[in-house]
Amino acid sequence: MDHRMNWKPGIVALALGCLVQTAARAETDQDAEQQVGPPPGRKIIPSREPPPAGVHRIGSFKVYPEIVVSEMYDDNIYATQTNRVSDSATILSPAVWLQSDWSRHVLKFEAGAESTRYHSQTSQNSNDFRYSMEGRYDFSQDMNAYAGLSRSMEHEDRESPDFRNGFYPTEFRSTKGYAGWYGQHGRLGVRVGGTMQSLDFNNVPFTFGVINNRDRNRIHQTGGIRLSYEFSTDKELYLQAAVDQRRYQNKPDDAGYSRDSNGERLLAGSKIMLPGKLKADFFFGHMSQRYQDVRLSKVSAPMFGARIDWRPAPSTLLGFYLDRTIEETTVFQTIPVVLPASSYVNSYAALTAEHKLNDRLSVNANLTYSRNDFKGFSRIDNYAGVGLGAVYQISRGIFLDSSFQHRWMRSTSTLENFDRNLLFVRIAFALSPS
Repeated sequence: MDHRMNWKPGIVALALGCLVQTAARAETDQDAEQQVGPPPGRKIIPSREPPPAGVHRIGSFKVYPEIVVSEMYDDNIYATQTNRVSDSATILSPAVWLQSDWSRHVLKFEAGAESTRYHSQTSQNSNDFRYSMEGRYDFSQDMNAYAGLSRSMEHEDRESPDFRNGFYPTEFRSTKGYAGWYGQHGRLGVRVGGTMQSLDFNNVPFTFGVINNRDRNRIHQTGGIRLSYEFSTDKELYLQAAVDQRRYQNKPDDAGYSRDSNGERLLAGSKIMLPGKLKADFFFGHMSQRYQDVRLSKVSAPMFGARIDWRPAPSTLLGFYLDRTIEETTVFQTIPVVLPASSYVNSYAALTAEHKLNDRLSVNANLTYSRNDFKGFSRIDNYAGVGLGAVYQISRGIFLDSSFQHRWMRSTSTLENFDRNLLFVRIAFALSPS
């Protein structure tokens, strides 16, 4: 069996950002690939683009403010198999984006927060925030440099594999920076970049004292190069190589393991675009991670991914997303012998559909699946989810959004299994003149 304090990976939040975005030679449209993005590496970054509402201005900057008020019902807030606890919560989510309106170069700022207040289980209340800045300097139409910095305070969902059932949600701070250079000569493009992320977890009280989460504090660094070749404006092939370094604050940890590691990622991929109809990005390759402590299992596995957006009709958008990564974990097995997991390989897929019924009303649906294969002992967690939703535009800049999600997990460690239903009703105010 597995140690009960280290539990379940959750369904990854649906992130339909590009697998590896390419810095543009010139910002000519609203396409995500024309924006500043993360440098080479396999870390998926959800899009933080501002909502396409109207525009306020401060000097040469466009300002996009937004406030979202949500009511949530969750019939299993602790994601447990037995002794289920249900509750509802009010979530307040203000945010603001500032983006330059220059003919060359780009500078963006973002700040946002999310305050969750449960109506009965008040110990699960949380306050998250984030702020970031990123920019691009255009040397010419064919060459630019880019960089970004972000800071956030977040909390772990209780579906996380490393959440340790403390009395309160586990809070953590993330500081991330990235920088890179992009150049293109004819049909050949070259991109070099790197990221650095620091993660700092808070301790939380538990029945027998305090859970030490400091063992999870680490710095994650990636760096790499990407070569691309454009056969035409709508077809591209690329090769990418990256290194992955993970360094922990406590060496060894409380269990006596040194979790520092080094790894590599090699991949080849292709992009295809049919304007107004299809955008596809898919790749395959190999990933590896080697750990300083010889008792921790190394990882060597195929990697693959895809993002496909298909518009079969003007009012319908279908999406497919696939990804595979190596994730850190502190899960371990205790029976029949104590064995640590060095990591787990996460394979994630999602299908999405959105259909616009009329100028005000649209409906959507999604299916998600995640398989987590732990390295070091035999355990596989399978997660799945199905969701339905609708968005109604009450008036210009005011939207009503409702959604339902059924999520479940089935594991070879059967005590970890759970089912969960969530219902959201949201009203969004995009505070802009249009």
